[in-house]
Amino acid sequence: MCAEGFAISVDGKQWVLRALFEGAVVDFEALRNLFQMAGWSGYYGCPKCYARGGGPLQWTTKSSDSKPRDETQVANEARNADMGFRGYSPLLQLFLPTRCHIDGLHVCSEGVFKHLLTGMVAAVLCLTYI
Repeated sequence: MCAEGFAISVDGKQWVLRALFEGAVVDFEALRNLFQMAGWSGYYGCPKCYARGGGPLQWTTKSSDSKPRDETQVANEARNADMGFRGYSPLLQLFLPTRCHIDGLHVCSEGVFKHLLTGMVAAVLCLTYI
């Protein structure tokens, strides 16, 4: 559906619709797994730019190679297993890693949710004993 799309007819005109997602919120681990990208400590592990990196969590945005990733080249880089990609992912037809919002706060959110759920269950258990 993504690459070929599907045809519809509206008022005698033919249209081809293709799905494309934008603004997905993911963390780096999910991004790495979904798009077969290098991890934190891999070279060219940043999904937003071409900074080579210097080790775990070390990207210098002021370096000359930190230009933004070119969306037209991302699929080619993935097919060639180049510039931080370990191979091609079919998800690249739906959305690009450059269009993802990176958020690692899901870990904090999970902790807050667990804390609130534990408190809620404890409150229910207390009510059953009254």
